[in-house]
Amino acid sequence: MHKVLFILEALRDTDIEWLVQHGSRLLLKDSAVLIEEDAAQEALYIVLSGRLKVTCRGLEGEALAYLGKGEIVGELSFLDSHRSSATVVATEGTELFVIPKAELSAHLQTEPRFAAGFYKALGTFLARRLRDTVQLLAYYRGDLADQEEHELDFEADLDPQHLQSLTQAGRRFEQMIEQLRRTEEKASDEE
Repeated sequence: MHKVLFILEALRDTDIEWLVQHGSRLLLKDSAVLIEEDAAQEALYIVLSGRLKVTCRGLEGEALAYLGKGEIVGELSFLDSHRSSATVVATEGTELFVIPKAELSAHLQTEPRFAAGFYKALGTFLARRLRDTVQLLAYYRGDLADQEEHELDFEADLDPQHLQSLTQAGRRFEQMIEQLRRTEEKASDEE
């Protein structure tokens, strides 16, 4: 659940309110395709519940990764405007928060403080992902000196203050989900 925590840690409450007001929920059934490899992306997604499988053609259907609650999907295409490098499929019923790319991009251009926090968070977790990938590659290739004693603990380098901030961001994530659901319930009651 790291990705969304990095973003929520970097944003203000008013920024989170903006996200809730401009995003929506999407429910996927088991085996539904969210993102097709080499397709243009029009949104950024946050997994609220469920599980997604990430694959690409070169892996012949094997999972590149599994994504669960709190993971962000489509961030690379959002950052560089390239087509998707992978296919993302629900492996069970999955609930997502969808933020349209056009609205988010416009908001990032008009709100510098929001943009600074948002891009810093994306950079931080993409850097972490790269470090984790390099460490995993070294581990599986046998390049680490003492594999039997080496435990892959990707959170070990977090200082206590950062862990406290991430805990607070986790609470904000739960509040965001609740606020999103209340907003949708209110809208459906008004119809």
